[in-house]
Amino acid sequence: MGKILSQLINRFDGGMILDKRLEVSNGFALSRHFDTKTYPRKLVPRNNTEFAGLDETAIKALNITRFLYGERSAGVYKVFGLGQTPTGKTSIYYWSGTGWAQYSNMESSTGGAESDEVFFLYKGFIYCFAGGKLQKIDITSNVGFDEEYEITSSTTRVQPVLHPADDCAYFFVDNLVYQLNDTVWASGLTLPANMEITSACPEGNYLSIACYDKENKKSTVFRWDRDSSLTTLSDRVDFGTGRIEHLACLNNKLTAVVSNQPNVFIKQVSGNVGIIVEQLISSATSLLTFEKTSQVIDEILYFPMDLDYLDDEKMGIYSVNSNGKISIDFIVDGATSYQGIFNVNNAWWIGHSNNGSIAKETAIPSSTMACTYDTLILGNALQNKKLNKVGLLFEPSNETLNDKAILKYRLREADNWIQILTYTRDNISKNNIVFYDAVNIESTGETLPEYREIIFRIESYANMRITGFYYEYEILDTDL
Repeated sequence: MGKILSQLINRFDGGMILDKRLEVSNGFALSRHFDTKTYPRKLVPRNNTEFAGLDETAIKALNITRFLYGERSAGVYKVFGLGQTPTGKTSIYYWSGTGWAQYSNMESSTGGAESDEVFFLYKGFIYCFAGGKLQKIDITSNVGFDEEYEITSSTTRVQPVLHPADDCAYFFVDNLVYQLNDTVWASGLTLPANMEITSACPEGNYLSIACYDKENKKSTVFRWDRDSSLTTLSDRVDFGTGRIEHLACLNNKLTAVVSNQPNVFIKQVSGNVGIIVEQLISSATSLLTFEKTSQVIDEILYFPMDLDYLDDEKMGIYSVNSNGKISIDFIVDGATSYQGIFNVNNAWWIGHSNNGSIAKETAIPSSTMACTYDTLILGNALQNKKLNKVGLLFEPSNETLNDKAILKYRLREADNWIQILTYTRDNISKNNIVFYDAVNIESTGETLPEYREIIFRIESYANMRITGFYYEYEILDTDL
């Protein structure tokens, strides 16, 4: 008999790792719909979603893609959505509790397609584009689309930013920055003509503005003190090749999501350059696309992205923390794309699938959609091994839901997954069981495999919280 060894994985906060052979005990190849940022010692499923509204056909016709949360009247707050009327006019809707309704005067006077990149709340007014102009809508007194702000003709628009240092809102089109100080509108900064602004965020007293050089295919972040001209600009940071899609300051670390087709990088500032802290490689043949929608919550950046790698579909709302650790934090079952995301009162509102669909987060996880965790590639290829036992550790539960966990394996990344065990917590007597293991393939009784390298997948349904994964193996006498 060869030497018998075992390993326990019970920390899950290392983020998705590009090099799957790295020995990072808390890293993983994939995590989908688990909250890996809040709970480092367990895999906690995210909640399910439902269609936001009773009349699905009528709601889809509104084509609502962006969301805000604002005070309609004293102490009365509403979720607002940016959409269109049946005649194609830009319109503001609100969530009534069962569907979407429209206050009077909340639609533009002109029809035709309009961008949804700007949907912004500032001092009781919503700002969006209609008729090619930036429009102001009063959500408290039904005075809608009554004022236009002059900007030059624009081809690119970026979500505005409220800077806490001066309480001013900043708007971005092409290479231009505008300032709105309460009701006073003014030109702020003109950046080089060969650049287009792609994202911006407050960074201390600075307004950090990400720009893409269309000629040299590189990104630069300009740190503007909100006063200087271009020639006396405070600072600029070279982020190298690629386009900054999202920019955020997380725990005082300037963090960028950079696309260099078809790959994605997480970069942070070191000195005066942006360096790679994490990388994801796509096998997709088509170009990546990013929606200009993101949100920072508790120093974590959330943004939608679709990334294909081998046979794994990696579409969803990604999360990045201040250490650059990335995972797929939230997914909508059946979504084919994401247009807008917004989190209010710890619940997601998501416009998706390019057909007017709106997903609203519920209070419980799904019993039919799997939350998925894939380990890194485990094992030394020099040693032939025999898998003897595998097991999952669970958190006890007081609920009576049909919580379920499935464990699978494959020997090469291109192989199909083979299911080892299934455990369902389907009655109260099982609620305090915290460990379940198997010594063979449960469905067939076949022995567990020999391997040199192996990958495991954990699937969780309902509210099955995984606190650890255990496996035992024997080193065989057929070593190279």
